[in-house]
Order: sequence, then structure tokens, then C-alpha cells
Amino acid sequence: QYILLTYQEQNAKYNAIEAGKSLEFVRDQLPDAKVAMQNAEREIYGYRLNNKTVDLSLQTKQLLDQLLEIEQGLNDLRLSEPEITRKFKKNHPFYLEFLRKRADLEQKRNEVNAQTGNIPTEQFNIYRLQRDVELSQKIYLQTLNRAEELKILKASAIGSVRIIDATEVYPGAIKPRKSIIVILYFMAGLILTILTILANWIFSKKVTNAVQLERFGYEVYATIFNSSNEKKLSNKRQRLSGITILNMMHENDPAIEELRELRTDLHYKADQMGYKIVAITAASKLAGKNFIAQNLASLFALADKRVLLVDVDLRQGNLHERFGVRLKAGFAEYLAGQAEFEDICIKTKIAGLDVICRGATPAHPTELLMGNSLGDFCNQYQKEYDLIIFATAPILSSGDAAIVMKKTDINLMVVRHNYNDVDQLDLVEQKLLRAEVKLNGIIYNDVTEV
Repeated sequence: QYILLTYQEQNAKYNAIEAGKSLEFVRDQLPDAKVAMQNAEREIYGYRLNNKTVDLSLQTKQLLDQLLEIEQGLNDLRLSEPEITRKFKKNHPFYLEFLRKRADLEQKRNEVNAQTGNIPTEQFNIYRLQRDVELSQKIYLQTLNRAEELKILKASAIGSVRIIDATEVYPGAIKPRKSIIVILYFMAGLILTILTILANWIFSKKVTNAVQLERFGYEVYATIFNSSNEKKLSNKRQRLSGITILNMMHENDPAIEELRELRTDLHYKADQMGYKIVAITAASKLAGKNFIAQNLASLFALADKRVLLVDVDLRQGNLHERFGVRLKAGFAEYLAGQAEFEDICIKTKIAGLDVICRGATPAHPTELLMGNSLGDFCNQYQKEYDLIIFATAPILSSGDAAIVMKKTDINLMVVRHNYNDVDQLDLVEQKLLRAEVKLNGIIYNDVTEV
């Protein structure tokens, strides 16, 4: 209600101010109009004293009346021009109409003035003087009347705003009912959450348990539980130097205990079957392939085995980061014949564990792996080490992994809980089948629930 009254009051004040500005302009015009009228009267009076009286013809009187009417219209427009220019811009229809009217009147005035050229000299002189007298009188009276009108308008200015219906304020809102809305939104959110969880559970193809893998015909070699220590270690690994693998930082971590069981299983299989070369691969990135390969290699080394860990992911391998090793000449240079084994083999601080990094990314990594150098490497150095572990590229990203896995004795693929899906496993199976590569088993990683 207060806002309405304030707006109404301001509207009335604005109208009064606008009338005051127009009145001020008209008052400024009054002295000039009065002086013009007095001068015209004196001039005609002096002319009549010095000359004989001449009567105007009917035609001349008609021209005079037309001219007076035109000049009166022009004076009206002149008095209203300040108000129009304040309210409207020059391209506004009202302003354009004002200009059109003024132009029409000026044209008519010129036409009337042109007709006065045929009036005799005596009649023209008296016509001119009488025209000036009557015109100045009309303009003066018109200006005076306009000033009086504006004085009245300013004194009695009212606003153009009317309050039709006053507002009524009630102590309590009828709508909305906030408590009911909050409850309804809470229930709707709860139901939507439950439906989303159920839909994900029903339609999701993510691998969520080891039994699911076994149903697809895969042998699960180990189930590695999620490690909170590994997450903490990953967050601060850039600030640390030297070896930063989980086995060396938190040897009693549950994930390491599961890897110890995997080490034991592989140890017996190696003794029985004569396995010397193991490939650790994955369907896609971020499955935890490097995590498994690094910690498994260190565990074998701690069991008095001579172990060689080789990063054969020549495109994006990063095993060197966990061992605090600078990326320089590596396995890519060895395969290309640009470096010797002694140049790329790095002795780590873990007794019995040697590491070979990937080296600089070659232009054609697949061609390097397909050459004879990889087979020669396996044949020569499996005699010098108890175990060689290859950390390959993801199977689905390129054909590199399949090439390496044809040279190894046992191939294990890391599948991450609730990350890899069954469609990826189908694609892996088809790809390895075409390459005639056998996948021996699965390492089920990052399991958060039993």
C-alpha cells in the first residue's frame, strides 16, 4: 500500500514539474509578444496619420484571414514544441507528426505570401500593417491565455495514476505451504534416488563381482580389495622421491596381502609349468594394471627371486614414475637397436628387482614389437631372471598388447570393480581370439565390497 501511494504522489509531482517548465517557457515569450504587438500598433497608427485611409478589397481580407489562421496554428506549435521534445525522441511518431504539421503550415503561409504580390501598393501597405497588428495581438493573447492555463494546471496538477483497489496484507500466506512443499520434494527426491539406483542395478553392465566373471568363463586368479593407503599415496606421490609403490610404503595393507596370495599361486604354477614370463594387461586405462605389476614384481623380489619388470606400453607407459626414475633410453630404444640392455636396465633399491622403462615414444611402436628383437629379448633374459613381468598397453587401445602376449607364458588381465563392463570383456575376447592369444586369468581389482 505504501509503495502505491508513493508512486501516485511521485506521478502527481512529475506532472506539476512538467507544467511548471512549460509555464516558464511561455512566460519568457510574453514580453517579446507584447513588444511586437505594441510596435505593430504604433506603426499602423503612424501610417494612417500620414496617409489617406484605404479600404481592403474582399480578396485581400480573405488572404489576411488565411494568413492569421496559419500564423495562429504555427504559434500553437511553437508553444507546444518544448513539451513535445521533452517527452518524445525525434524518431517517435508523435514528433514526426508535429514536424509534418509545421511543414504544412509553413508551406501554406508561403503560398499566401506569394499571392500578396498582386495586391496594389497602397492596399499592400495597409494589408501588411494590419496583418502585423492582428497577428501580434492574436499571438500575444494566445500566449497570455496559454500562460494562464499552465498556471492553473500547475496549481491543480494531479497524477495520471489511480489506485483502483488497495492491497490487503494477511498475517499468514495462503500459498505456498512451505512445510508441505518441503515434505513432497523430499519424498520425490527419495523415490527418484531409489528408482535411479534400481535402474542402474538392473541395466548396468559394469562388472560388480567375481562370480559374474566366472559365469563368463574367466578364471579369477585374485581379488584385490580397494586400498585407502594407495589413494593417499597417489595424492602425494608427486611430492615424494624414490620408490613410491604401496608394498614398500604399507606392507601390511589388505591389497598387498591379496597380492601375496597371487604371488604364491603364480610361484607354484611357474614351478609346475615352467612359466618364466608373465604379461599383466587390461582392457582399458585406469584399471590398475601398473599397480598390480609393480607390487607383484616387488613381492617376488622380496621372496629372493631375480625379477625383471618391463614397461612395454611404448605409447603411454609410466612405470618409471613409481620407482623415481627419469624417463630416458628404454625398451623402445632397445627394440630399435639404439641401446644395449645394460643401458636401459635399472637396478632398483629393492634387492633382486630390475626395471626397464618404456623410453621415448617411437613413431611406430607396433612395428617395433613385431620385429625379432622382442622374441630375442625373451629368449635371452628369461635365462638370467627367475621371472620377467611385462606391463603391456591396454588391449582395446591398440594391437600392441596382443603382440607381446604371444611371447609370454601366462597372460593375466586386470579388471576393475564397477569400472570395466562386460561389453569390453567381449571385445577383448574377440580381439585375442583373432590374434590366437590365450588369456589365462583375471585379476579382479579395486573391490569395495565382498
